Amino acid sequence: MNMNLTYFPDFLNYIVNPVLIPWILALTLIAFILPMLALIYWGVKMIFWFKANDGIFSLAGLVLWVMSLAALAIILFNDGISFAETGKSSFKNILPDKPDTLFVITDHKVEDLKFDKKIAFPDDEYAVFMNEQKKELYICPNLKVYQSDDDVTSVEVKKRSAGRSQPDAMKRTEGLLYNYSIHGDTLLLDEYFTIPSGRKWSADNVGINLHIPKGTILKFDSSSLNLIHSHNNFADEDYFESKDGNTGSRLWTMTDEGLKVVTRHPDKQK
Repeated sequence: MNMNLTYFPDFLNYIVNPVLIPWILALTLIAFILPMLALIYWGVKMIFWFKANDGIFSLAGLVLWVMSLAALAIILFNDGISFAETGKSSFKNILPDKPDTLFVITDHKVEDLKFDKKIAFPDDEYAVFMNEQKKELYICPNLKVYQSDDDVTSVEVKKRSAGRSQPDAMKRTEGLLYNYSIHGDTLLLDEYFTIPSGRKWSADNVGINLHIPKGTILKFDSSSLNLIHSHNNFADEDYFESKDGNTGSRLWTMTDEGLKVVTRHPDKQK
């Protein structure tokens, strides 16, 4: 699945009680290994047709496997109820002026972070960076661009977290730290949001929805363009597969079909 799970056992420290991690890993191994050993043994026995008094061992293995599954289910259920409810919050900021050209630039970058380990899910669409010293998690948000319905330029930040209850989930969304700023015709976005120290990971996510009027020109830098994980609103989606390494220098314009590449350069370069 093209997933980097090298540090997944370390990531478990931020999901469940660290005391339970050795038990979870051991029980998971037993739950997977015992059936495979049984299949191999019985397969060999069927091929070579040998007899053995293995009834007691088969029964003991079955009992051990069932007990390990039951114990694993209980542990995962007790911690899994922390994801029972989903909380969502959002806030919107309208740009005072409607710029003809909007520059989207990353401010605080991942490359400037001090992190020890990274776990990435398919195609880096959800990447988690772990700071073992501060016990903080940093996660890349998701940027989407839409055509504005009211002919104004606005930025909407949506936060999502899970919790044992709806109020708990909402409280966790409020704890997510993400910053952006607007300076004239420039939108500065952080390349990551922070889960503060002492707070467990709870399927947290931050989405940035940029609404721009038809005809607006967009100029991304390479880092801000990487925040776009879904190209559904891009009419020229093929341009994301840059063959000349020049994707970040392109200009885009909002049309009824979505964002299209343009060749006109703005007066201001960044």
